[in-house]
Amino acid sequence: MRGSIVLFVVLLLPLPLVGAADPSSLVTETQEPPLVEWFHGEGYGDVLAQLEAEASLGNIRLLHWRLNAEAEGSSFPDDDAALRAETFGIGAGPAVVVDGRRAEDMNITAVLDAIDASAPREAWMAYDLRVDVVRLDEGPAVVFEGSITPLHPLSSGTMVLLALTDVSAVDDEGRVAQHLVREMRPEAAFNRTGGTTTEVTWYMTPEHLTAAGVDLASSDLGYVISVLLVDGTDVLDVRSISLPSRVTDHDAGTALSLLPLTVIMVVVLVLFFRSEIATADALPRLVAAPWKQGEEVIVHVAAANANCVLTRIEAMPPWTVRWTRRVDVPAGSTSEVSVRPSRGGEAPLRLEIGLEVDGYGGWVQSLNVERCS
Repeated sequence: MRGSIVLFVVLLLPLPLVGAADPSSLVTETQEPPLVEWFHGEGYGDVLAQLEAEASLGNIRLLHWRLNAEAEGSSFPDDDAALRAETFGIGAGPAVVVDGRRAEDMNITAVLDAIDASAPREAWMAYDLRVDVVRLDEGPAVVFEGSITPLHPLSSGTMVLLALTDVSAVDDEGRVAQHLVREMRPEAAFNRTGGTTTEVTWYMTPEHLTAAGVDLASSDLGYVISVLLVDGTDVLDVRSISLPSRVTDHDAGTALSLLPLTVIMVVVLVLFFRSEIATADALPRLVAAPWKQGEEVIVHVAAANANCVLTRIEAMPPWTVRWTRRVDVPAGSTSEVSVRPSRGGEAPLRLEIGLEVDGYGGWVQSLNVERCS
């Protein structure tokens, strides 16, 4: 059934719909310039201004993370910013990370030197993806559909991060942030063997986009999609394209001639995505804080719109953990649990976490745990 629906999606996307976006394709193996991530904080406005100028010239790909936006009374999103900062051990900004490595010196000359010293990346992933904006009853969703192929063997901890960046964001108070990351979604379900192709369908849901302040129904201009391949803190590969616009050059007659088939396919597509989105929004989000060997691993469990129960935690060999509890996490709340891994030595640590989600049954989620020094 799922394969049949995906076939409908493939047939539907190229159709010339009035008011629909033409898909953008991400097929190039050409690498982006250095990825520079700015974590907002007081001071160092000269550094941010220089980074914005470098991004405008195409010398860097800039991602602006707005830390503590809610505490500052800003409507900019900061949940993903806090999680991304935690990856690098950043408690508060300002801070700069170049290709996954934090700049120790915030002096503008030192930051530019760190960018210049960033080694050219080789291509690690071949993408054949189409990115489209699909309009559902709940609102517009961003859909990624196609295939990805590792060009070299990847570690088990490697994942793809999908980032939606607002080129010129403005909050409710009139504050401006260029290249603001409004939504970031991790994707880890793909084959990491070199030369092996995985067919994927990824999406950013209407609910998550709305929560991030993205109103594609009113305007879909000024957004950029960045696709990051990361292994822990290391940035292996970066590609980006503009989010497709609803403006098309198809005439109304062509669209009307295809309208009956289009209506059928849209109905099928809407039913499919509504089911997928409902499941995605019910599943909890799991994040492990960076871990130092010999200490406990702290796992944050954030329930979505359904109650869940954490039923088991197991470590993949050679690691072992002991866990005999059940932890209830009500919908919309967050709980912390901790386990102490043993016997794994220097091997990568991966946990498998069993969950029961009200109305959606049992689930098992894998979680790769980053080490910190």
